[in-house]
Amino acid sequence: MLLQRQQQRQQQRQQQQQQQQQQQQQQQRQQQQQQRRRRRQQQQQHRRRQ
Repeated sequence: MLLQRQQQRQQQRQQQQQQQQQQQQQQQRQQQQQQRRRRRQQQQQHRRRQ
């Protein structure tokens, strides 16, 4: 019984860690996308000025 409980706890911890990592990756992707959009907008503004 004790062993089973320990294993369950470990599994839960691992799952939580994985979820956190996934969230971080998603955030990074979103940031990159935003940066690209900003750059595009800036380029468009420059063209308009010229």
